[in-house]
Amino acid sequence: MLVHNMGMLYSTHAMLESSNMAIVVFMMGCAMHVLTTVCRALLAINLYVELVWLLAPTSIIILLIGRVVLLQCAEEDVALHSTQLSVVANQWYWVYGLDTGTLFLYSVREQDTECGDLRLLHTTQLLLCDASLSILLYLSSSDVIHSWALPTLGMKADCIPGRANTTTVTCHHVGTMYGQCSEICGSLHGFMPLAIAWF
Repeated sequence: MLVHNMGMLYSTHAMLESSNMAIVVFMMGCAMHVLTTVCRALLAINLYVELVWLLAPTSIIILLIGRVVLLQCAEEDVALHSTQLSVVANQWYWVYGLDTGTLFLYSVREQDTECGDLRLLHTTQLLLCDASLSILLYLSSSDVIHSWALPTLGMKADCIPGRANTTTVTCHHVGTMYGQCSEICGSLHGFMPLAIAWF
């Protein structure tokens, strides 16, 4: 999974670099054209020179704005996700909004842990997710800033009050993955784990 994400990151970076280089080459060509045209018509007023002088920077700005809008729309494509899940962070537990109901995830107290449970990572319930589906998470908070972190998948997303952040979760492995709040959100910050079971 990490190799796949790194490959996507590298291909996106390569695409951005190539488009930036194309824009730089285009700008250099326009600058050379304008420079030669202006040098030819230094003493005479030329309508063509004025049009090139105004239209060249305008077209460059339109190209840059169009590239930014296309990349942003490509990143925020919501229609491809098969499952949506809302996550609301509270001090010091998680509330998951599912289609079927609501799930509250609390940390298991140390005196209630059994042999084999992970200390401070085991939760009272498990969130069950299908490993073949792509899940879109809507993350928010009801009190202070929290951070939904799942280190096994290399994910971390902030939960901010009054704002809904989105992120995508995909996992191709079956098993249970543990995470926790990675933002210092109060005195019981270390008792805010999350657990997802992929089947």
